[in-house]
Amino acid sequence: MQKKLKVIHIIGVVMFFGSILGHAIAGVVSAASNDPSVFNIVRQVIEVETRYLTLPGLIIFALSGVAMIVVGKIPVSRIRWLALHIVIGVLVILNAFIVLIPIGDELLQASLQLVDGSVSFEQIGELKNKEAIFGAFNIVACFVLITIAVIKPKFGNQ
Repeated sequence: MQKKLKVIHIIGVVMFFGSILGHAIAGVVSAASNDPSVFNIVRQVIEVETRYLTLPGLIIFALSGVAMIVVGKIPVSRIRWLALHIVIGVLVILNAFIVLIPIGDELLQASLQLVDGSVSFEQIGELKNKEAIFGAFNIVACFVLITIAVIKPKFGNQ
């Protein structure tokens, strides 16, 4: 059962992390253009990625991670690398739900306003910068999570 859960966990990670990288690439595409319709299309793509890859991946990796701990009766308090892995994973999840998803929704609405001319790129610059900063955090955090899970570093006496 533990191996099946690990496979499911990895599938969730790939869905989540892959979609985040897709968001970053889409952002590069939209930054290369001053065309509001291109920005709007990119925001729509990011919305679809979020709905069908990011959120399901996040739910899959979170639930399967909890299931591996419960089914395997893993003593998290004694396995420091796993405790750190969980803490960083929770930060990624909180960042996604509290910061990035709401910003993404705002940017999608702003992209529609760009198309109709009621706002300018300059007016949504702060939102784009916030998304870039908090998105970069999640990308770096995912690399750290993967590294910790693969290396399983020992921290002091374990």
